[in-house]
Amino acid sequence: MKKIVLVTACAAALVTAAQAAAPSIYPHVYTTRITGASPAALNGTWRLAIQRTTFGVSKGGVPAVAGSVQIAGNKITFHDLAGPLACKGSQAAGTYTWRLAGTTLTMTKVKDTCAGRPQILGGHRFTRVA
Repeated sequence: MKKIVLVTACAAALVTAAQAAAPSIYPHVYTTRITGASPAALNGTWRLAIQRTTFGVSKGGVPAVAGSVQIAGNKITFHDLAGPLACKGSQAAGTYTWRLAGTTLTMTKVKDTCAGRPQILGGHRFTRVA
């Protein structure tokens, strides 16, 4: 019986250590600079702030979109709620997988019918700045 308890305790400790070592996408702020894009309105410096349940996107310091996020493992779903560039209706939500390597965040579109969001989030590397 003591061996089973010890093995269970060791396994639990390993899982906890692995979870602690896994990178977290939040609470952080990331930036990316887009150049040579079409439409040209995409060009500029974009800032993405992610909290546990919310996000905000701005371009050149001007708020563009704010909303909620759901994060499950390496998947993140953005749901636009406000802002001049927010997608509406059935296009308000978009799901991506994410990968954080050091300070570099990359996202890959899983499902997103919004026209603008994939051009910003899904096609560029973001650098964590805070």
